[in-house]
Amino acid sequence: MEPTMNPVMTSATHYPARIVGERDAVMLQGSGWIRAARLALWIVIATASFKVSEIIGLGEQSYADVTVSSPLDLAFRLGVLASCAFATFIALAAGKIRIVTLWFVPFSVWAFLVTIGQQSSFSSAKQLGSYASWILFFIAATALFDQPEDFRNLRIATVLSVINAAIAGIIEHLLGHAPMIGRSWENAGFTRIHTGAGGILLDAGAPYIAALLLLVSARKSPLMMIGGVLIALWGSGNILRGGMIGFIIGIVWLLTVVSRPVRRRLLIAVGGAVILVSLAFGGKLMQKSVSDDDELNTSGRIEHWPQLIGWIREEPIWGHGPNADMDLLEHSDGADLRAAHNELLSTAVNFGVVGTILLWCPLLLLLFVTLRLAYHHRRENPEPLWGAGAVLLMLVTLSFTDNTLRTPGIMILALSPVPVAFNWCFRRQRELDGVV
Repeated sequence: MEPTMNPVMTSATHYPARIVGERDAVMLQGSGWIRAARLALWIVIATASFKVSEIIGLGEQSYADVTVSSPLDLAFRLGVLASCAFATFIALAAGKIRIVTLWFVPFSVWAFLVTIGQQSSFSSAKQLGSYASWILFFIAATALFDQPEDFRNLRIATVLSVINAAIAGIIEHLLGHAPMIGRSWENAGFTRIHTGAGGILLDAGAPYIAALLLLVSARKSPLMMIGGVLIALWGSGNILRGGMIGFIIGIVWLLTVVSRPVRRRLLIAVGGAVILVSLAFGGKLMQKSVSDDDELNTSGRIEHWPQLIGWIREEPIWGHGPNADMDLLEHSDGADLRAAHNELLSTAVNFGVVGTILLWCPLLLLLFVTLRLAYHHRRENPEPLWGAGAVLLMLVTLSFTDNTLRTPGIMILALSPVPVAFNWCFRRQRELDGVV
């Protein structure tokens, strides 16, 4: 193995003095501030996959008017933002911020300027807080998730997030605010299990993320493999089409890069899951996918792309402002969607071509760097890198069919493996350099 690393890590690996300085941040280390900031981030991950306001039927998913927001929803969002801001401040005070994590900051500045320039309403402008939450989370987590045991902790936190979403759905259903639970898919022969009138993104996307993180550790324990399969099947019951495709792409990529023992167990897991699903629902899923009902095909997503492109042409540089695509769809003739379900086009509608470049280029660069590092270290069983690459592949795929980049919960869950993976690389580089 050559001792040189990729350029993305040079800013954090070539100063032994800086590493010592990070450990000797007396003001913070001795008083437990860093531990408190780490705990705040773990709590954010464990609670990321559900919206508290949906439980009692006051969430945005329960309203036809996209401008309506419950006080509880706003308080929960502010709590997440405050936690991420607190952790970022502690990381900054401790001198731990990685330059590479500031890639998304220019988009934040541009989005703020667009919001002011377009005189966006408070309800729309609050989306800036959603973007700020996951951007601050990414910055803080990359600084603070630097312990060897953090990938184990991440698996636990993501599984807890899935469990919390399931518990929230049960409570919501008991309160009478979850009409989709138990509703039969026509001609499919099984019932929905997703939580509430909406929420299909988080309670289906979160299981796929947790499943991928368990499956990359399948060589350590058969329970990891079995748990990953069961959680993935639970998520698949919600028919998140983009998530299914992204999950499959992630699995295919893993099969090409993981070590032989992991590949063997992945093939067993995938083969068993495919056989079970095919025997139980294969024929009915095929029948439904080619029927006139669009529940298992595009659900109106692609049909609205021409409208979105037209709105982009109206404001190609500046955009219409945050969440403008939702407002435009709500007031357009024949629109049956409240959101565009395509984050690339949505970003262009809301923040123009400039905003799209500032948001998507860092995201795709992050994906490229993660996959490259995973391939570079493939012989060292780099489970954090395998998991981060697979989850990012799923996220990018899902972004073309659902609302992801503006949803702090799904972005926090999807980005959470990346800081752990990067810090795995930093530790590996220090080992190669002989720095203890």
